[in-house]
Amino acid sequence: MEDIAMASIQVRKRTGCLIIDFYYQGLRCREQTALADTVANRKRLEKVIERIETEIASGTFRYEQFFPGSRNAGRFKVCPEPGTPNAELSMAALPASLSKLPLFRDFSETWFSEKEVEWRNSYRKGMRADIDKVLIPHFGEMAVDQITKSDVLTFRAKLSKVTARGKTTMLSTRRINKIFEPLRQILNEAADRFNFRTVFQNIKALKNRLRQWNRWVIVVGFQPEFPSSDDFMRNR
Repeated sequence: MEDIAMASIQVRKRTGCLIIDFYYQGLRCREQTALADTVANRKRLEKVIERIETEIASGTFRYEQFFPGSRNAGRFKVCPEPGTPNAELSMAALPASLSKLPLFRDFSETWFSEKEVEWRNSYRKGMRADIDKVLIPHFGEMAVDQITKSDVLTFRAKLSKVTARGKTTMLSTRRINKIFEPLRQILNEAADRFNFRTVFQNIKALKNRLRQWNRWVIVVGFQPEFPSSDDFMRNR
């Protein structure tokens, strides 16, 4: 167990945002959040600090999990012991405000405003509906760099179990791929703009099962008719 000094909450005067100030492995660490100095935000950070102190004391703290992209993360060598809970840590469970990058709902607005000039009116309306009604309700409060590959695949799995509007059947693979197209473009653009690895690497679009089945029927079921030997001799 590691001896630690009590962490504290400070305010950066230049920005007015709250800072988490603590010691780890004998070094002072100061991480700025995007939270304004309010009573509610201080209480929110107090819970985060409690978790940080608990995990430092138990030896399960991983700097890069709490503060992704921080320069301080490279100062510490992580050597988790087998069986420690480190693998169970998830950035999705931490406040998105600990990330310095925009929330998905905010960046999706930026992306949409930059791209809509390229689209036909009908396509723009479809994109707007999918972003507002499907993507933002699920990813809206997550910072773009906190959305993981697991989050994306879990979301797609949930979509595959949703009943299509006005029907008794599930959403088609074509519809799911259509919903995923703006998600793919938004997160790829965020990764390129803010220099982090895109979660869509090696995630391919779903194959159209109906189209595959029809192609199989055509190939397997088609039996060309060839003339018999009698017909052949008769036509000579």
